[in-house]
Amino acid sequence: MKYLFLFCIVLSGIIFSQTYEDVIYLKDGSIIRGMIIEYAPDRHVKIQSGRNVFVYQLDEIDKITKEIFAGQRADLSDDTWSVQFGLGTPRSMNLIGITKDFRVGENSAFFLTGGLGVNLLGIGFCKQHDYNNNGVNFSGTIGYTGNALAIYSTATYQWRIANRGFISAGIMAGAFENEEGNNSLIFPTASFDYRF
Repeated sequence: MKYLFLFCIVLSGIIFSQTYEDVIYLKDGSIIRGMIIEYAPDRHVKIQSGRNVFVYQLDEIDKITKEIFAGQRADLSDDTWSVQFGLGTPRSMNLIGITKDFRVGENSAFFLTGGLGVNLLGIGFCKQHDYNNNGVNFSGTIGYTGNALAIYSTATYQWRIANRGFISAGIMAGAFENEEGNNSLIFPTASFDYRF
């Protein structure tokens, strides 16, 4: 019970966390958003905005603040790695996992997954409504538990909650074998994913 409580606290911290950026207000009315990479007292400030680096003398600057990031989210369409933790993940019967996608279409991919839980290693196929964005996901996986094979499928919905973070919830059905014999199960899943 205490692990479930700890998991809920960590998950809520991630969900409600916000991303901040440095903002420089210039005396000419310009506003530069990004990350300050160098501050030389009594001389200048360097700020990286996207791929550009700007240098401003302190006498050009009206004020410097840190504000909640309000810009575009990162484009994750080419990011094929993810780290997940939760009660089952969108790709495996694990508490913690890592997945590498090999895209085969606009919203489909074969994947390799590994982690801690029921499934140590696995391979599968997934179809997403909108790759690495909000939407419905379906996946099927064949995995190795350490003793035998496991086969399962999931149907989840994912919500993008941060620049690279997602919350997924859905249902998983599967079958695996252990010392007690053949087992089949259907259970709800809820997890957090970080894509990179």
